[in-house]
Amino acid sequence: MAASGTGVIVVGVDGSPTSIAALRWAAVEASRRAGRLLAVRAVGGGEPTAQLAAEHAVLSASVRAALGVEPEVPVVERIIAAPPHQALLSAARGADLIVVGSRGHSGLLGRILGSTAISVARTASVPVVVVPAADTPDEQDDSDPTEQAGADSTGPGAGSLADPAPPHPFAPVPPRRRPGQAVR
Repeated sequence: MAASGTGVIVVGVDGSPTSIAALRWAAVEASRRAGRLLAVRAVGGGEPTAQLAAEHAVLSASVRAALGVEPEVPVVERIIAAPPHQALLSAARGADLIVVGSRGHSGLLGRILGSTAISVARTASVPVVVVPAADTPDEQDDSDPTEQAGADSTGPGAGSLADPAPPHPFAPVPPRRRPGQAVR
């Protein structure tokens, strides 16, 4: 995948098992690119200080659960007071890639394909990777993230310069090394 050169991969983290899988996938990709992660957790606006501290604790615990105490790639954690899709789009200004889980902590629509994933994929100016949920929690926790949470991406910069452009903005590009769900 061609990159804009910043080396930054933005990943949405809401504490759900699917967001942990997305964080693991993003870490593998950042390592492959010699890049860094920006782990983003969105919160409602005007949160009191105690609530922000609790949100940061959830974000830090998610990063530790996914990557360990000393991750191989640099990780910056950021709490953003905005709806999730807006927080991710804002954080992704100048980034190379956005990674989100296929669904998180949300209602009925989130059970099919998360509304955040849909909103981000529709409006992002950089490639978006949607990491599917594992079939079982055990698979998600114990397997190699590149195998259990495979994903492909399409959109601006997807593929190599020699690859033909997809005929449609939502058409999948040929997989690089693992199966997955192409969204944009």
